[in-house]
Amino acid sequence: NRPEFINRLLFYYSSCKYDGIILILDSSKYTNTILIKDIIKIYNNLDIKYKNDDLDQNSIVLKYLYMIKTEYVSLLGDDDLILNNSISPIITFLTWFIPK
Repeated sequence: NRPEFINRLLFYYSSCKYDGIILILDSSKYTNTILIKDIIKIYNNLDIKYKNDDLDQNSIVLKYLYMIKTEYVSLLGDDDLILNNSISPIITFLTWFIPK
């Protein structure tokens, strides 16, 4: 229900030339859904997958979890942000603990 937060996040990742997949799971009402879809169209340099469903946060994540095909995922709210230059060090740290 906060399109302005989605815009801020996408602007940041677009500015950083983020090359990962962004999956937006949205439970907004119709008016905000239209706004969010319009915002997503602006950022055609990002790989954005968008799903809208009338579910609570946990249920929508569980429903669309199958869409994630990568080894790692970061689950963020629309008011959260992971700095792009911290993603690689986080993955390096996590893979260091995987048994060989």
